[in-house]
Amino acid sequence: MPALTGFIFFIFIQCVVVVRGVSHRWCRDSTRRKIVKNVTLMHYLPESRVVMPKRRSPSTLVLTCLKEICSSIDWFASHHRQQFVCLTSDLVSRIFNRLKTRPDLTVEHFQLVVTDHVNCIDLSNPYQHDKWDSYIDSVLDIICVRKPNLIRINFSNVLRIPDIFWSHIIQSLTSLQIISLRSTNCSDQQVFTIVKHCRNLRELDLSLCERVTNWSISYLCEEAEEGLKLQHLDLMQTQVDERGIRSALQRCPGLRSLKWRNTINVLGQIYRDLSGNRSLTTPPSFSLHQLISDHSYRLCSLPGAVQLCRHAVQVIIDGPSLLLAKELQSLEHLVCLRFDLILLKHGPTLEHLSLGRIHNVNLQQIARYCRQLTSLSLESNHSYDHTETSTETIQCLSKFHVIIRDRERVDVDDSVRDVPGSCLSALISSKNMKQIKIRACQTLDDDILVNALVGPNLETLELESCSNISMKSLWLVTERSERLSNLKVYRCQLVNYREIAELYAVINEQHCDLDVDYYSDD
Repeated sequence: MPALTGFIFFIFIQCVVVVRGVSHRWCRDSTRRKIVKNVTLMHYLPESRVVMPKRRSPSTLVLTCLKEICSSIDWFASHHRQQFVCLTSDLVSRIFNRLKTRPDLTVEHFQLVVTDHVNCIDLSNPYQHDKWDSYIDSVLDIICVRKPNLIRINFSNVLRIPDIFWSHIIQSLTSLQIISLRSTNCSDQQVFTIVKHCRNLRELDLSLCERVTNWSISYLCEEAEEGLKLQHLDLMQTQVDERGIRSALQRCPGLRSLKWRNTINVLGQIYRDLSGNRSLTTPPSFSLHQLISDHSYRLCSLPGAVQLCRHAVQVIIDGPSLLLAKELQSLEHLVCLRFDLILLKHGPTLEHLSLGRIHNVNLQQIARYCRQLTSLSLESNHSYDHTETSTETIQCLSKFHVIIRDRERVDVDDSVRDVPGSCLSALISSKNMKQIKIRACQTLDDDILVNALVGPNLETLELESCSNISMKSLWLVTERSERLSNLKVYRCQLVNYREIAELYAVINEQHCDLDVDYYSDD
């Protein structure tokens, strides 16, 4: 323990000395100014010298310490050091997340970072890590012994949750508030076990759990009447039907978010049933903030749903062709909508727009009518309007997310689903752009990313499965974007680890506050 504390204190002092003296040293030592020129990737760089932005902030010191600890984790494990109890739970969780993608972890590594005082742990497996099942066994064995006071735990995409969690660990998680079981083998019996022992539960994600039925909802409702204050419940793609959802709405008064394929229709039917009851003068009020429907949305349902959920601020409908703009006249308080046929009426004041699984999305119309848009998300839409007309830049846009396909659909021809290159270039050219996340977009290439003038306000750039992006454009983005703090490059075929390693070297040498995360199938 003293050795670990001394090591971290030494790293911290070194970082302070570096930050305080960096400006003087760079002025005195002209040879160190040429570090970028000496990088072996000169054929990727422009003629003008690339000067990486130098940032000095407390987060720089913290990131440097975390990187040093992670790079030295083998030394700590081989010297049988004790767990990192001198670090905060948040820092330990961040170290764990940095290490979890490594293919060579051992029990000794987990002994260091799964501490007695950690309260959040992410055991999700988003990339189907081959060794993740054995890793989870090791982590749960440690949790079983140390019994940390966990508040949040994530099992997303873990196909088989080990039995030790249900038989020996769940009983001790009395403070657990958030648990995600998305796309796991969870069944009604496991839901019963969670609710029985975790009386402080606030958020439960059961989406894609095909063994969850109305029986789980019935038990959740009984416990809600006994004091369980569940606020967020995700039941997408489960066996729960309309009867279960109706029961949850009426018997769980604290629910703020209930995700199911067609909550709006259920609410509409409840409202019509209540309207036929003449003895009821005031309809009940549900606490939902989000109303959701799929393509089976019925035109008459939304007004009733809104009457019952007066706190609703977001409506999500995946079948906008069934929606009439006149229905939204009573929804003036909404700031986040998910339609594309209401742009003319609500576009001028719209701030957030998310389009999912839509045919023939017209991005030119969105740019023309939604001048105040700050967030735009395009998720797995079926097709886009490829009309050869210029798309305007939305100057207020600060967040732009694009998903062409799901991670699992690796063999799908996405040509008809892809966002037109001209539209992509115009949308990411906003001078206020802070966050760009793009997955599986083949029309995005170096020219678009470079010529779009990704500006100085950019803070986060995440690119996944973009096969036409290379280090040429990434170098230029890091040069131009002085506030860039997160760069994530996943499965981009033209970017390899050697090139990323050279970027790491430049960042470390110039002490930049830039966190780079790289992942490839190799």
